[in-house]
Amino acid sequence: MGGADIKPPSEVEETCFHCGLPVPDFDDPINLDVLDVERHFCCHGCEAVCSAIVGAGLEDYYKHRTTHSATADIDIVPDFLKQSDLYDRPEIQKNFVLEEGAWREASLLLENIRCPACLWLNERHLRSLDGVMDVHIDDVTQRARVKWDPQKIRLSEILTAITSIGYIAHPYDATRSKQLQKVRNRRSTERLIMQVLSVCW
Repeated sequence: MGGADIKPPSEVEETCFHCGLPVPDFDDPINLDVLDVERHFCCHGCEAVCSAIVGAGLEDYYKHRTTHSATADIDIVPDFLKQSDLYDRPEIQKNFVLEEGAWREASLLLENIRCPACLWLNERHLRSLDGVMDVHIDDVTQRARVKWDPQKIRLSEILTAITSIGYIAHPYDATRSKQLQKVRNRRSTERLIMQVLSVCW
């Protein structure tokens, strides 16, 4: 009873290793070995982000995440990268960057944070960049404080590094932070409901 709708294993829809969306029936599948297993992806964007994560030695992220990552096949990323150089301008930075002697500290808002593993991934990735002196990301507000040496790295390079692993950072905005928090709370509730239903059925 209730099992008639369950597909046989060979017919179960394959999902993207990175974002969980269905994988199209490509003539030339998009694959990558991750954690000693061949993984499949829905698009080259997700494969590129996963490759960047693995290339940085941060594949443990995939062991510890509690939900799939946001899809990397989004139109905003190319446009964002084209404009990221704007954030290197002093007149732009004065609104969200603290300047003290030889270092700078930016207050950024991270998009696409979905679980604690996302925070771990971003902190590890940013700390590995030459010129980044310190990183702290608040789990509740998704606010990232990044301190760097402008003689070694530019803010636009930091933003691009964040984008390379599937996230987007921009100047912190409290209103947007609250909106993102509501989205995360809703997702957490939906996951809890699905877990309860799976146990009940």
